[in-house]
Amino acid sequence: MNNVKLSLLNLNFWYLSTGLLYSYLSTPYFFYPHLAGFYIGFLSDFGVSNAVQSYIGCPVSFAMIISIMSLFENRSSLIINNIFSIKKSRTRILWTSGNFLVCMGLVTPIYLNLPDQVIGRKDLLKELPCPPISFFTESILIFAYSGFWETYSTTIILLINTILLFQTLFFSTCCLYYLLYAKSNHVSSETRRLQTRSFYATVLQTAIPILCLLIPTIIFMLKNETEQYSQTKNNVTFLPAILHKGIGSLCIILVHYPYRKFLISFIFCERNKKTIVKVSHCSAQHF
Repeated sequence: MNNVKLSLLNLNFWYLSTGLLYSYLSTPYFFYPHLAGFYIGFLSDFGVSNAVQSYIGCPVSFAMIISIMSLFENRSSLIINNIFSIKKSRTRILWTSGNFLVCMGLVTPIYLNLPDQVIGRKDLLKELPCPPISFFTESILIFAYSGFWETYSTTIILLINTILLFQTLFFSTCCLYYLLYAKSNHVSSETRRLQTRSFYATVLQTAIPILCLLIPTIIFMLKNETEQYSQTKNNVTFLPAILHKGIGSLCIILVHYPYRKFLISFIFCERNKKTIVKVSHCSAQHF
């Protein structure tokens, strides 16, 4: 049970961290469908460059996504007869660290090979006949404009999401298989019922945040080279990615009954009703 609490606490922590980062410290503004944009927020006021702010967001975002994946792994490993469960904490640390390092290793070359920003800005202006005013007033970061690195950046985004999503689906499949089909005789029906209910709660509390992440990813992957700048698609692409952190924290509270009960009692100012029992004292006279 402690592992479950720690996994939920870890996920909520990264939800709050990413929400704080992208909503206050470093809010992104991109020129979809181009790999260019700038950041506004507290870090920009202190003169932190766009490249540094973007790179800081990578480990925080990856840690949040891996936390969702770890939550399903935790549910899967609690099933006794699961042959794919991770029993040792050392193995789990190596597995989590490996995922994180692979993700960071794949995106780091993009930041080590940024194009010439002056030339890239001029080339980008040719593709944006009517750019917004912020294009001229803000310092623009161009990740990749054309050629190999643009293809690499797009491919890496798809590859990382595919790797993490595949592992999440794998652990989810293990939970469904061992809870509904390959049932163990060493587990009581009540324990199995609680594990199944816990798994469904995990799915509910992560489905909406994952959907909010898939929306911008799918829109970004479906872009084409001839597509023009669209503020509407720019908002639809990045707004769900920013809001999903708060939605994820809210889902954790609403799905689990103790958290939901506390929230309802807090909102409606419910207090424990004390029952007062009056006891009458009778005196007995002995004869």
